[in-house]
Amino acid sequence: MTTPKEEEPAIQEDIKYLTRTLTPDNLDANVMFAKERGIRSCTPPFDAQKSGPGVRERLKRVQPPQED
Repeated sequence: MTTPKEEEPAIQEDIKYLTRTLTPDNLDANVMFAKERGIRSCTPPFDAQKSGPGVRERLKRVQPPQED
């Protein structure tokens, strides 16, 4: 089990990653939508309590990226 002090660097790295502003310099659509990653990696996870007809409708609207 890790202590909070040991987890702090990982937490700070996650915060930096989650709060960065996406720009053309740090955004690579080829990696985001690579075929081997699949569509699941491009859609946000849904919590169990959020499941239901609304979630199914949102998932139906998710379209995989078009391949050239």
